[in-house]
Amino acid sequence: MKYTILHFSDVHFPAELSCRSFFDKRILGCCNSLLIRKGKYKLEYFRDAVPLFLEKKPDLFVFTGDAVSSADPREFQKALAAFQPLIDSGIPLLYVPGNHDLYVRDRYCRKAMEDFYAALNGGRSYSDSPWLYDAGPVRIAAIHCAKPLSWYFSCGMMSQQTGDFLRKQMETAGTTAPLLLAGHFPVITDHPLLDFRRKLYGAKIAAEGLENGKIALSLCGHVHQGYERVLPSGSLELCAGSLTKHGSYLEITYDTDAAAEKNFCVKRRSVL
Repeated sequence: MKYTILHFSDVHFPAELSCRSFFDKRILGCCNSLLIRKGKYKLEYFRDAVPLFLEKKPDLFVFTGDAVSSADPREFQKALAAFQPLIDSGIPLLYVPGNHDLYVRDRYCRKAMEDFYAALNGGRSYSDSPWLYDAGPVRIAAIHCAKPLSWYFSCGMMSQQTGDFLRKQMETAGTTAPLLLAGHFPVITDHPLLDFRRKLYGAKIAAEGLENGKIALSLCGHVHQGYERVLPSGSLELCAGSLTKHGSYLEITYDTDAAAEKNFCVKRRSVL
């Protein structure tokens, strides 16, 4: 039996400037999106990817966050309209928010994110708690580590609750379906771009799970240049990169009939 996951990340629908943007971190996101990133991130890559994804007919879509740039409700509205064909396809979609999706504490921005989250996750309400997707031959721990932080930081925080949840899921490693991790931030922190401003804090338990092979794969985004990291245990950390900057996504196939060391086949694809 083969089970296919299409993993993509960091779409970053452009920021929408409003009067409220000048009173919190959104003004920073707007400047970054409308000045620095303008022309470098191409929404046509995402629009080209949607029919391609549907044609491939995977068993699951995994989107590891940063749908928008400054979390303005209008950004989520545009993103939702673009994601609608994936939602309507009947193929399950798992979404975990990125730091730009939970950019500020503004209640209207939060409500827009929660509505977007529910639409992508089949009606599931958002909470900070992790949860387990186990509708296929793999188990996927969806973790929510993005928090509204100060202007300077774009890092993530893994809570003790999430660590305890992962520890419990890892107790059955080797006796049940393989455990995967879906989160916005990379777990392993020695990547050159993951400085103290951008890395995932509190990720020791998850890192140990990868290092000892109890977590088979970590699916993430955040770093816009995608990469694949192979650990000595054979576990993988897979960063999809930014779909709208580099046009890249990952096609992951789990073969239940293959030898243990070849269960997962990972291919980096491009819409270019």
